Amino acid sequence: MAKKKNDLKEITESLIQDFLTQLGLDAEIKIGDPVNTTESGDFSYLNVTLTGENLGELIGFRGNMLDSIQTILGLVLTKTLSKEDVTEKYRIILDINDYRKQRADYLVSYALRAVNEVISSGQPMELSPMKPSERRILHMALKETEGIVTSSAGEGENRRVVISPKSK
Repeated sequence: MAKKKNDLKEITESLIQDFLTQLGLDAEIKIGDPVNTTESGDFSYLNVTLTGENLGELIGFRGNMLDSIQTILGLVLTKTLSKEDVTEKYRIILDINDYRKQRADYLVSYALRAVNEVISSGQPMELSPMKPSERRILHMALKETEGIVTSSAGEGENRRVVISPKSK
């Protein structure tokens, strides 16, 4: 590794602190160790958690602003690291005040209610449109559920999870 883990964390924390300062916000910044969970090993994830007051605007409707900020910070980090001759690639996973966990819990609860309805009615059910990351949460959470299968239907912003009774 061209840079030590601590250097990576320091660079990332500095970028995020500068970003928050420009917005006039203050937050506690926690940065986890890089984790490589990809089969190809092309990049590692860097979990970043911000905790503080008045950060709701950084989350936005259904986390859209949070996703955008995550993308921008990731691009800035990549550019900064390339100037430091770091060849490893990192993707930031940004969470603010546990929003992503709370959203995932809500989505799974919503899907489990739909599963009960699908099992009792025997009819498939389309859930509301979701982002790819949210659909993945549901597919993973429901993959071992007896009596149903999940799929995705639709295109673009209208893509949604479909829960169907399993064929016998």
